[in-house]
Amino acid sequence: MTLSGRLVSRLRLRRRTTLLLAAVLALTALAGTAETLVRHRIADRIATVAGKRLGTAPDVGLGVTPALWQPARGTFPDVEPTADGVSARHTTGLAVDARPRQVRRSGKGGGVAGSSSRPRSPAPSP
Repeated sequence: MTLSGRLVSRLRLRRRTTLLLAAVLALTALAGTAETLVRHRIADRIATVAGKRLGTAPDVGLGVTPALWQPARGTFPDVEPTADGVSARHTTGLAVDARPRQVRRSGKGGGVAGSSSRPRSPAPSP
């Protein structure tokens, strides 16, 4: 092989490597964007449903499980709603931290396999 043949071969290899790296980076960015959008949409839907019962819209966390897998599996293993200003019976202004476990998606809304919640009093205002 001649010197020019080696240079052309190296340039082709470098071009392939660059294209492969660009494709991997693009797919990674796409997956990250999709994860963020799906996580936000799921949290908004759960907050809307929980807000109807609590009287105030909670902040909803989904834990560390990738949000893209949760709808496909039909379960949401770590949903963490937190709300301030909740009214329960004759008490108002409560703060609630809830930990529903294994929330399942169904055609009629959903269900919860197990949960725990901890009401906390809001911090006193100065």
